[in-house]
Amino acid sequence: MKKPKVLISIQTFSFPKRKSLIKKKRKGNFSIIILKRFFAISCIIMAMMIHSSESAGSDWMRPRFFEGKLSLSNAPTLGEKATLLLELTPVAGDSQDTTILFRLPDGIVHLSNLQFQKQQLNRNSLYRYSVEIRIAEEDNYILQASVYYRLSNGKEAVQHFFTYLSVTKTGSHLSAVPFPVIKLRPLYSEALPHEVPLAPPAVVDDTVRIDGKIKYYDDNIRSEVPIKGVKVTLFEKNISLSDTEIAATYTDAWGVYSFSGIDNIDPEDSTGRDLYIILSFQNDALIITNKDDALYQFASPSLFDVSDGSVFINHFLNSGHPQRAIGQIFNVIMDEYNYLLEHVGWSRKQMQVKYPFGTWAAYSPGFPGSKEYIQIPTEFQWERGAILHEYGHAMMKAAYGDDANNLPKTAFGGSPHYIFSAFDAGFAMIEGWAEFMEALVDDNAFNVTGYSNRNTPNIEYNDWWTGDIDGRGNNRRGEIVEGAVASILWDISDTSLSQDEKPNVDDDGLNGLFPMLWNIMVKHQPQNIIDIWNHWNLEGYGYIDQLRGIYADHGVVPPTVTKPPAGGILISIPNIIGWPNEKDIVVSISVSNAKGIANGDITLTYDSGILIATDVKKTDLTADFALSSNINLADKVFMSLTSAAGITEESGVLVEVVFNVKPDVEPGKSSKLALESVSLYDKSGAAIAVVTNNGNLTVEGLAGDINKDAEVTSEDAILALSIAVDLIKPDAYQQAVGDMDKNGEINSADAILILRKAAGVLGDLRKL
Repeated sequence: MKKPKVLISIQTFSFPKRKSLIKKKRKGNFSIIILKRFFAISCIIMAMMIHSSESAGSDWMRPRFFEGKLSLSNAPTLGEKATLLLELTPVAGDSQDTTILFRLPDGIVHLSNLQFQKQQLNRNSLYRYSVEIRIAEEDNYILQASVYYRLSNGKEAVQHFFTYLSVTKTGSHLSAVPFPVIKLRPLYSEALPHEVPLAPPAVVDDTVRIDGKIKYYDDNIRSEVPIKGVKVTLFEKNISLSDTEIAATYTDAWGVYSFSGIDNIDPEDSTGRDLYIILSFQNDALIITNKDDALYQFASPSLFDVSDGSVFINHFLNSGHPQRAIGQIFNVIMDEYNYLLEHVGWSRKQMQVKYPFGTWAAYSPGFPGSKEYIQIPTEFQWERGAILHEYGHAMMKAAYGDDANNLPKTAFGGSPHYIFSAFDAGFAMIEGWAEFMEALVDDNAFNVTGYSNRNTPNIEYNDWWTGDIDGRGNNRRGEIVEGAVASILWDISDTSLSQDEKPNVDDDGLNGLFPMLWNIMVKHQPQNIIDIWNHWNLEGYGYIDQLRGIYADHGVVPPTVTKPPAGGILISIPNIIGWPNEKDIVVSISVSNAKGIANGDITLTYDSGILIATDVKKTDLTADFALSSNINLADKVFMSLTSAAGITEESGVLVEVVFNVKPDVEPGKSSKLALESVSLYDKSGAAIAVVTNNGNLTVEGLAGDINKDAEVTSEDAILALSIAVDLIKPDAYQQAVGDMDKNGEINSADAILILRKAAGVLGDLRKL
């Protein structure tokens, strides 16, 4: 038998609770105490650098209906008993028709009732439910309680709570995070010889046909669900020889697999074969592993001396299987993968999902020196929206040339973010896209809502652009709010058939234009929602008045886009974000309708009080051109290009101008990047009509960059600690960028946030 790979232990690292620093008059050896604390926290930071995961996109702070805690009365050893207690408080409203169901994995026996029902649970009231259990086997266990309830609007929902227990020969332990998986339990199998597919092919003597379904138990809907597109491998079980792989296939959309025409002569004893399958959670789209990259594989029981003919065998990750949620994760990602494939004919390379891993659902895009993966912790294993969200991040990275460096630029520092959070245009584009994908795949506006107990506001109807969940904020720039960006993308893509508050009506004037939006994502890699407006205009997609109305509804005032004359050329510069002292910022001068350009002279102006021009570079479009430039004149860059053959492509980047930002520029300052003059000619020397669109470079504070080197590293974290213990007095800029959690002070918590960012963690931190 081809055995599943052994899952390697999952290490965890926890921090001690942070005590506030009490300011005292320094006497005696108080400075030594400070230095000891400084050293201790520095050690924590160094350890964190070793144990930190890497992410650059994570799930938003979703509203929860209940606050609750699942706990054990004691850590029972083998054969011992304990009480599993759920403490539950509705915080968003009253729940109706509530069912509390304790879910115990195989290996734990319940000694009392597992299910409780309550007609109504009242808001802010505490309820307690418990079950007596006994440990029947040694293992590392996930214990779960699921709360099923109905809202006043009739919507049904569920919320899950978890705790963890390890039982070994030497003792038992409790934890708030999962223990490593010790063993993978086999599939539950059910042979149904009488149930065969309709009109199966005739079976030849000495052959066997095996059909069946692969399913998992879905805790959200309390029923079995087919697993789509998962790999199924058929094996011959041998006694004296190694087990033999016979064939492999993948389940279809209904979870059905089939092996036909299998020679049914056992090579060891000439009887019928001894057969089993291995279920491997992988295909061309994704692979699910533990945190140490071991693939999840599950074996079925063997069928011995199989008779000729047809056999129908279902295989399950049943309701007691501790890894049944892998089926949910696999299906959700396949839904999103297939949506892109079916609607725009596009797919990305295989995506790795690590489960269970981390404390928050997050995506790591694979910056240089790191791997690309999605992490799903146990607490998020039943969260369809969170899984769609993270794979949405992966889709964006793939659309942007599969290069993490092409993703929208953001100064986001890692604090929790919400659907109405206002930060910067790059972060809003990254998170808004992922939130949009949550609604798009299911064509359901109610997948993204502001509250857990009602449908409005949602991605269709909201005023999140103000920076407030109910539209009462003071923000006036919708392009920096992730929920506003998500809503614009939704309004472009939804149809009259979408699920929202007005069934069979599409009231925004655009109907199902996701293919156009996707073309802009792949072709132009927009850095913000205004870039999408610009490229929509330049692509000539039309519906401009309707699109302008959508932008206005979500607090975004799009610029006027000048189109080139017929046969003419558009030269444009994007809007860019920079940080004080940032080096090597590339300003791309792009061209549309470029075919035939053979010579050109360009003058670019900028603010030399903010920027320093350092270089001018050719691009793939102008690789065969001769380029001369002058960057030594204040406020101007001169460029001349010439080629005997001319450009043969339709569009691209003509030249790249490289700038450094001066170190002491205050955040909020900006430099106009203006094309003062542009003269272009074809091979005959005839002038080509040109229209220009100028850009801006805006300087913003880089969260965490205390030493002002335009990077966030462990050095900044150490400086934050120095500030926290009053060894360094920060200036106004350092105070602004060092206060990561925006509580008005720089302390050890900010140092940890800075280090998380330095290690690549741009995702949320769960509120403690």
